[in-house]
Amino acid sequence: MTTLVTRRTPLVWLLVLFLGLPVAFFSAAFRHTANGFELGPYDLWRVVRYICVPAAGFGVPFPCSSVHPETANSPGYVILPVTGDHILTVPTRRIIGIEDPAAQSPESAIYWQAAWDARLQLRTDHGTATDRSRFALAINSAYARSQEQFHIHTACVQPDVKAILADESDRIGFDWTPLQKRIKGWRFTARKLDATDLKDVNVIALLPADVRANRTVLSKQTLVVVGTTLETGRPGFYVLNSESRRGDGGQGEALLDFNCPSDK
Repeated sequence: MTTLVTRRTPLVWLLVLFLGLPVAFFSAAFRHTANGFELGPYDLWRVVRYICVPAAGFGVPFPCSSVHPETANSPGYVILPVTGDHILTVPTRRIIGIEDPAAQSPESAIYWQAAWDARLQLRTDHGTATDRSRFALAINSAYARSQEQFHIHTACVQPDVKAILADESDRIGFDWTPLQKRIKGWRFTARKLDATDLKDVNVIALLPADVRANRTVLSKQTLVVVGTTLETGRPGFYVLNSESRRGDGGQGEALLDFNCPSDK
């Protein structure tokens, strides 16, 4: 479940009124809960489309930290902090989820690169961002996601996940390999990726062709990307994949640590 903790400012209210959006809509988009403002399944898209993007025109993209408009050569996206330890990268295009054909296009690699770069915005008191093995990205399956708008989570990786990958590193190659150990109770396959960054990598396109060809099957997939240093000393990534079943709660987001531990 994605929970956005923000505060409503007079500027945002002025923007809403200026744009002619009903106050009732803005209030509904942020349903107050004990843990903050909980978003309904379509509200992430509404926040991006009707609040962050218009607000960026006034120089204050609140509650997003930045808005990168679409150009003739590149799709647009926003960076939306949830907490100091959790950031979302969200397209400014309407893309439902992992199964959406637009999410599989080569140009969508920009979302993955933006999500990886977003680790630099995580709290600085949790160690340096140069230790790539501390950070991970995740997208949830249709069964596990709380939002009907494609988004990538950026956070630290859970220590036990990092330990399992280290234990099985010798078995993990550059093709999909089943992990011997379960992670959080779920079966994952994993592969390595020899790349410094993700600017030319749409991670969804790394899935087997038969999975990508079937939209129903693709919608069940969850993906996690964990930074690492390969045996050669080159920077790289682990890419993890699991297929969710309805009601099993399996989600890539569960492998992330939203209370990133300090190195101190």
